[in-house]
Amino acid sequence: MPGSDQTGRGFPPGFLETEDCAIAEVPFLPNTAEVVRVLKPTNAPTWASPGWVLNRSTGGLIKSIVLSFRRQVSADLDQFIGANLSAKKVSASLARALGDELDELLFRPLTLEKRIADLEGRGTDWAHADFRDHLEDRRSQREFFENYPALLRQVHLRCDRWLAASLEMVRRLQNDRGCIEEEFGIAAADRLVAARATSGDPHSGGRRVTRLRFASGAELIYKPRPLGSTKVFQDLIGAMNRAGLKDSLRTVCVINRTSYGWMEHVRCNSCRSDAAVSRYFRRAGSLLAALHVMGGSDCHFENLIAAGEQPIVVDLETLLAPQFKAADRSASAAAETVRDSSVLGVGMLPSIDGKELGALAAAPGQNTQLMTLALVDAGLPEARVERVAWQLGDVASLPRRGTVRVPAIDYVAEIEAGYSDGYSALQRIRQPLAAAGGILDQLGGQAVRLVLRPTAYYADMLRESTHPSALHDAIQADRILAASWTNAPDALRLAAAPFELRQLRAADIPYFSVRGASSSIGFGPTRFRFARSGRNAAAERLKGMGDNDLERQLGLIRATFGIQPSTIIDVVQRSRAVDEAKLIGEQLISEAITTSDAASWLQLSPGDDGASNAIGPVQGSLYDGLLGIALFLGQLDAATGDGRFATLAHMALRETRSRTFEQSGLGVFDGLGGVVYSLPHLARLLGDDNLIEQAEQAAEEITLRLDDTRVTADLVSGTAGLVLAGLSLHAVRRSSASERLLQATARHLRNAIEDMENTQVGSKLPFSRGAAHGWSGVMLASARLSSVLPELMPQELVHAVISTELNITSSDRWTDPDDDLHRDQATWCHGAPGIALCRIAAAQVNNSEDLVDGALKALVATELLQLDHMQEPGLCHGSMGVTNIGIAASAMNLGGRPQVDCMVWQRFSSNAPHLFRPGLMTGLAGIGYGLLRMADPSIPDVLTLDPPSYGKRYVRLDV
Repeated sequence: MPGSDQTGRGFPPGFLETEDCAIAEVPFLPNTAEVVRVLKPTNAPTWASPGWVLNRSTGGLIKSIVLSFRRQVSADLDQFIGANLSAKKVSASLARALGDELDELLFRPLTLEKRIADLEGRGTDWAHADFRDHLEDRRSQREFFENYPALLRQVHLRCDRWLAASLEMVRRLQNDRGCIEEEFGIAAADRLVAARATSGDPHSGGRRVTRLRFASGAELIYKPRPLGSTKVFQDLIGAMNRAGLKDSLRTVCVINRTSYGWMEHVRCNSCRSDAAVSRYFRRAGSLLAALHVMGGSDCHFENLIAAGEQPIVVDLETLLAPQFKAADRSASAAAETVRDSSVLGVGMLPSIDGKELGALAAAPGQNTQLMTLALVDAGLPEARVERVAWQLGDVASLPRRGTVRVPAIDYVAEIEAGYSDGYSALQRIRQPLAAAGGILDQLGGQAVRLVLRPTAYYADMLRESTHPSALHDAIQADRILAASWTNAPDALRLAAAPFELRQLRAADIPYFSVRGASSSIGFGPTRFRFARSGRNAAAERLKGMGDNDLERQLGLIRATFGIQPSTIIDVVQRSRAVDEAKLIGEQLISEAITTSDAASWLQLSPGDDGASNAIGPVQGSLYDGLLGIALFLGQLDAATGDGRFATLAHMALRETRSRTFEQSGLGVFDGLGGVVYSLPHLARLLGDDNLIEQAEQAAEEITLRLDDTRVTADLVSGTAGLVLAGLSLHAVRRSSASERLLQATARHLRNAIEDMENTQVGSKLPFSRGAAHGWSGVMLASARLSSVLPELMPQELVHAVISTELNITSSDRWTDPDDDLHRDQATWCHGAPGIALCRIAAAQVNNSEDLVDGALKALVATELLQLDHMQEPGLCHGSMGVTNIGIAASAMNLGGRPQVDCMVWQRFSSNAPHLFRPGLMTGLAGIGYGLLRMADPSIPDVLTLDPPSYGKRYVRLDV
């Protein structure tokens, strides 16, 4: 029976160690006969009541089993425990956990048996006597378990391990009475009257965190795992307090007994004033700084307690966890920063994607994305078990004012201030922290939990393994638990799968343990090296602390709460436009995440569901990725002569190369076509002809894939944009690659134009109106192509598409009538401004009075806009894109209109750094690019995909 204190190298008893890795043994199951013996006639089961799900019962079959093992525990306690323990009360309180566990286990098969009884005519409602008598009959009980042999195994497994873990806990308490009295002031003679296991996950043979209550009213927390990290973390908090933390943090008493430990019970109290609530959130920010720098994680709503105005972390088992490579080995430095080195990794804040329950994010009563089982239509013949969203009850991690929990969203400024204070305190003491024998080294010597998969993943596997079909057939249950083999994303998790399975078979959530300073882990004969040990990762974070890092973390805190810095309007003279663009370049330098030869940025973007947000590294695209940022930096270098911008552009391009050809799309703004367009520009700006060769390789790739890929005809993602990209490459160097690309894309574009009458929105064009996705972009591409290579685009087709494009807006309707999402939008991508810009650009290469008249008509609609009412500042669907219309109009002598001229001299700036929007079309790079064009309109316009030019607005190329 588990329970002896053979602690080995410091891991909980019952563990089997493989060098730096600790895993749980499967308990031996000797009590099958005892389980069957106690299944005697009982009262009617209460699990069938409508309130069963919310009020777990220990009646019926469960009660008979629990009572037997409860008597056994009580008898064992009486044999070796003195007068300082109430055996009956303690065994009764301990038995609650066993009852709850068995109740969960028997829930579904009993529900199924009731449905079967109804179908066979043996019962019409939950209280029907026939069904009750059926379950009370001893022979029927035996038949029930014979029908579910895996259930019988699970019942006696859970009873055995509960018995062992309960006795082990009490023995440990009695052995440690002396040090507990010394540390916590709980007298050795103080009678233990209750021991209630918490709702936490079972590990290592069913061991659970347990809350102990004594006759004096004193309470204590027992944790069946090492608490060395928790104890050392209290020393860190003390050091931060002494370093001048403005709102000092409270420490808690901890006894670490190597393989288990005792911790002070933290009571959840109310704040006495609004000022106390503010101090709570400032302290939470300081605590967040400590957890971030020391590699804390998993700080969800159950692991933080609001003790009045003091936030107390009650679970630090993952502190200083090692960093191992993700399944995606091509992850950039920016991706690793988000995953391993940012404040997001602590798990205390709202997750940007809305999926996690951070300690400062959860709210009482909210539905979560975690699932639980519920009895639906209880009391009716149709009663059934369904998976439903788990709803939170109280949230002890939020402070309470009176009886109401206070949400963190109203105190983001306090959290930021507290984080800055804690960060500064850590900076002041980082040298002694990292010194030999200091707190960092002490943490490195402690056991830390290595989480290979989310706990919810394991819990779901255990839940599915107790489905009635799996309890009927043990092979089916094993097949479910063995899914960790088939779902292993990498070699590390594949090697861990057998050890996971052993623990899952024992009804445990798998638990793996290493030292904080461990550099590798072994599973069987194979060892895996970590990317960084937890200790080394924390040392790097300490070393990297500074103003830029602090601003990045503060920006991430704001982003998690959905707070974006407000946008202000300012007026800038043309002579200052380059200086303003340079300030944006400086900001991109400060926000860059760099390695020795590459650079990337973090970006806040809509999540997959469209409702939430996600933060991660920018992609390689021209639209909002590395190509667009590099293009701006190259233009900024040319305008300022500041070599730092050229260096950063090169580093961004090096980061791009590892990912660009993996993009699934072919379009200019969102795919491989961006390489063809931007690299010829950067080749001239940076003086690097190797970039032209890379653009030609991309052109060849597009040509090969074009006929086998579904491509629309629009500017952003389709062949209109690819035509303009091919012209960009053709303008710098004519080659077979550019010629083949232009021939292939021209053929696609001609087909779309020739089939205009039959082309439906959604097939060849996403929309009929607009620059980005409608006929305006097609018109521009066909006009440009015809002016350069008329044999690929005959003039009659150009005239046809011009006529179509002008006709569809003849009623002054600038967006599609059935497009509710963009109804009456007036930006570059949708609406009059983008249409005006395409007509202006097309008129410069096609001598058409109709086009000029059409451009003037669109400008009239554009000048009605008020930039200060636009919420977005970027190029695509923001004010800088509209400002660009004024630049183009002035270049074509269509200015003189007060509102349009005014647009040229307005720009947008932010009042705070780290917007996490560095890209070209919706972020900082695009605003900077627009500022450069204000100063020098001859700079190619990216909104019309101008080719590289040399002091002229456009370049006419010879055939």
